[in-house]
Amino acid sequence: MNTAVADADESDPNHNHDTEYPGPYVKQSWRDVVCHKILIVICLVWVFVASYAVYNGNLGRLVLPSNSEGEVCGRDRQAGKPYLLYFDLTQCAGLPAEVAGCPTPQVCVE
Repeated sequence: MNTAVADADESDPNHNHDTEYPGPYVKQSWRDVVCHKILIVICLVWVFVASYAVYNGNLGRLVLPSNSEGEVCGRDRQAGKPYLLYFDLTQCAGLPAEVAGCPTPQVCVE
């Protein structure tokens, strides 16, 4: 440790350090251990679910836009049309659209 810095800290009148403080609490409660194990199990389950979804799912369906008929834009029959057009985007705002889906027609366009 640099002695110049240590001397400056000790001579500071605003330096209020309790030299009798024993440090952080060392003995852990049984609840800490149980909660730590529960956290590890939750993380392992999350990793399993995520890897299962990536392996068995269709990430393109999740990331790419799809039209009103469920066809993914830029793929299969819509290969030349990578963009999605909403006829009335204002109908897609709000909680009912989040629950039931956007009621306005959606088409893939060039």
